[in-house]
Amino acid sequence: MNLYVIRISNFLDELKLQEYNKNILLVAHGGVLRAIHWYFNGIDNSLFTCENCKIYKYIF
Repeated sequence: MNLYVIRISNFLDELKLQEYNKNILLVAHGGVLRAIHWYFNGIDNSLFTCENCKIYKYIF
């Protein structure tokens, strides 16, 4: 697992612990989006291609 994937996973774990009762908007480039997709879906980063300017919704 790449170091950036670990850092992003740790960041998302911290967000989850904050127990926000609101929506959170994250704006990122493709590499980060692939890591976020992996975090929520457990799918290999290489199998996920993100589209430009697309909104992805994930629920903790």
